[in-house]
Amino acid sequence: MINAQSVAVLGASGNKGKQGHRVIEYLIKFGYKGKIYPVNPRESEIEGLKCYGAVKDIPDDVDLGILCLPNAKVPAAAQECAEKGIKFLVIWAAGFGESEAGYELERQLREICDTHGIKVCGPNSLGMINSGIGLTATFSTALSGKPALIPGRVAFISQSGGTASAIIDDLLNQGFGFSVFVSTGNELNLTFADYCLELLDYDNIDIIAGYVEGIRDGEKFLAAGRKARELNKHIILVKGGRSRAAADAVRSHTGAIAGHDGAYRAAFREVGIIQAEDTEELEDLIKYLSSPKHNPGNFGRRTFVLTTGGGSGVQAVDAVEKRLAVANISPETTEEIKKLVPAFAGVSKSVLDVTPQMLADPNYIKNLDALFEVIEKDPSVDQIMMLMASNRPFARQICEALIRHREKAKKPLLVIWRAIPDIAQEMMREAQYHVFDSTKRAIQVIASLAQFNETDSARRIKSLPVREKPGIAWPAVEDELRNGPAVLTEDVVSSWLDKYGINIAAGKLAANGDEAVQAARALGFPVVVKVISKGLPHRSKFNLIALDIQDEETLREKCAALIAAAKEKGVQRIDGLWVQQFRPEGMELIVGGFRNEPFGPVLMCGIGGYLAEFFEPVYRLLPIDEAEAEKMLSELIFIKKYPGDIDREALKQTLLKFSNLLMDCPWENFEVEINPVKVLPKGRGTLAVDALAIVRK
Repeated sequence: MINAQSVAVLGASGNKGKQGHRVIEYLIKFGYKGKIYPVNPRESEIEGLKCYGAVKDIPDDVDLGILCLPNAKVPAAAQECAEKGIKFLVIWAAGFGESEAGYELERQLREICDTHGIKVCGPNSLGMINSGIGLTATFSTALSGKPALIPGRVAFISQSGGTASAIIDDLLNQGFGFSVFVSTGNELNLTFADYCLELLDYDNIDIIAGYVEGIRDGEKFLAAGRKARELNKHIILVKGGRSRAAADAVRSHTGAIAGHDGAYRAAFREVGIIQAEDTEELEDLIKYLSSPKHNPGNFGRRTFVLTTGGGSGVQAVDAVEKRLAVANISPETTEEIKKLVPAFAGVSKSVLDVTPQMLADPNYIKNLDALFEVIEKDPSVDQIMMLMASNRPFARQICEALIRHREKAKKPLLVIWRAIPDIAQEMMREAQYHVFDSTKRAIQVIASLAQFNETDSARRIKSLPVREKPGIAWPAVEDELRNGPAVLTEDVVSSWLDKYGINIAAGKLAANGDEAVQAARALGFPVVVKVISKGLPHRSKFNLIALDIQDEETLREKCAALIAAAKEKGVQRIDGLWVQQFRPEGMELIVGGFRNEPFGPVLMCGIGGYLAEFFEPVYRLLPIDEAEAEKMLSELIFIKKYPGDIDREALKQTLLKFSNLLMDCPWENFEVEINPVKVLPKGRGTLAVDALAIVRK
């Protein structure tokens, strides 16, 4: 498909306003090296090319069919191509699996392609481009007005044609080239992962960049990430559909399921895929990593700021501290720096303000090479971030120093140059030296590449201890699933936790106040009492829980009040009262997990209570081992800042035991949550005090 030596254009048109003409125009204009066969029974010639009435009339074999047709005509056209022996199709038309009305059309198309072994780019695709051979099987207006394709070492794969087209247009306008572009569309039988695996084998491609909303084949996608690391290539992706509202929009966009953002972040991290926050950062990463000389050493988090303005330097350090870490250079490095800069320059452990005067004096500009070397030799510096503005008179000399240094640099040096003079822009572009226009964008790139270098690229669990699965009779939920999600209540889930060796705050199920009192006598006061209802997964939102009950009389009163309140709030079914030991001590965490993704079960750990909205939880694909559980804890910032002592080893073991439970759950789409897990002081363990599971279709 990507290297097709002949194409048939079904729906080719002599009307210059139609897509069927644009593709013929592009193929000719951009010097497609293969044969072009326009197909349209109402045309005899298009742009000097003979037009055929039907595919079967083409005298030669054809590699690729480009279908410029309305969706209703696509299945019949695909059948014609199948009878001709064409094995690859690019289908632009929308109105297939991404809409209910198109399901039947997509079923017909899939049946034809499966029967005849045809692979499809699309449907609902913007098409594909191979710059190396001038193959432009696309109607994208990004190529309009462009004098030529610019080959590069980047492939771009996208599940959004519009997003990809805008990026390609922007890069071409800046004189930046690409090798292959693919708009995957609805991915009838070629997925995002298929394209990644194929293009990684191309010697002329070093970077695969893309926009993804939902992955259909998780194992294949993870294999592509591992393959990229093995080949020393990069996959850089923007993940769309990260919020709930955006995920709903994805379904109507390409028919994909966006999936849980945490699962995707875990998957990217596991195999070393670089995740860009947005298309701006994606472009920056493409440009930065495209130069083979522009990625010396490994990025870390410790950043030294070199600036020509005190105010911009202070702001840069503030921004660095939010997402990265500031360097802490030694007194020896400081003394070496002072020998190379004016006496009035300000130098601290993390920032050097050379003031505008240094870069306006040729006697000091010549010291830049030595200055860069001194800073990068300091062991506390992972990279240098240099901030400048304008400086037209000496722009050439500054550029020459930067380009010279890059040839021998041991650590990255990122340049932020506001109001960059034209001469500097030309020189840096010619040298493939990416210049940032804002500190924020440079910090985003550093953070993404530091994260990339912190991951164990091909994290593989070499061996896990052999374990016996607890004898759990998993509930049958088929009947409940007919009417919606099946809620498995705390009394049920607590029994699972107990069998997996996770400490729980002891509890008993009671039918009424009298039974609750009997339960409390067995458990010991103080206790907590909660309403148990399969129709009420989150009791605290309805205030159907009573804490720190000290005596039997109060317990009876609370039970009656909770039952009355539940009925008043419209709870149709009350399955009982959960009476539990009251254990207020310890740091509160959420430990949870789910499976509804292409990547299998996912483990999550985060802060509990009201602080949850301020701290991102961490996620891992399963299985994990002790080393990975420890890494999860090290990423939880609030644990580092927690003022008290906690039993870190017990928490790690809780994560491992809970991950076993998640892997053993028999359902395809479920979530299980302990909220909270109380982490007690060192040596005292952890305690699960609330739990819930939900199974979905």
